[in-house]
Amino acid sequence: MHYYHNEVLANQLISQSIAVGGKVQDSLILTYSLGKPFTGNFKGQPVSTLLDLINEMNQKGANINYFINYVNGNGAHEGNVVFTSVNSTFINTGTTINIDVSNGN
Repeated sequence: MHYYHNEVLANQLISQSIAVGGKVQDSLILTYSLGKPFTGNFKGQPVSTLLDLINEMNQKGANINYFINYVNGNGAHEGNVVFTSVNSTFINTGTTINIDVSNGN
């Protein structure tokens, strides 16, 4: 299993289902870190693309929240991202992302 983690670097062990020194009966579950979630630059892309990524990351423990604000897009296609409060960076789990989406005006 792999989950996002703020402090454990990617590909490092977070936990195991059996204590150190314990005896494995049927199986051993190891949980490894994906590190911190990374957000790309979604400006100009459909907001659904960003929301799909957030959903995928949340399934792996990112716990990302978001607020969508519909704004005049100054020529951007309706439904496309105009601004995000974070982009192209690693973020902590539990971060809230503010997303401005074009209303087509």
